Amino acid sequence: MTKIILALTFLVLALLGFGAWVVNIFKLVGMIVANEPITALFIARIAGIPLVFLGSFLGWF
Repeated sequence: MTKIILALTFLVLALLGFGAWVVNIFKLVGMIVANEPITALFIARIAGIPLVFLGSFLGWF
């Protein structure tokens, strides 16, 4: 029973992280389309695409 709960918890966290990573990509595309200036957040969002943990963190904010 404990393994099932642990597996479900991992699955939920993985799905939330993937969703936030996708949101990060959409926000980056929105920043490019809006022609916003290049800031540290803009560069961090670009770096967050290959660095998935950074991208999923930035996707929440």
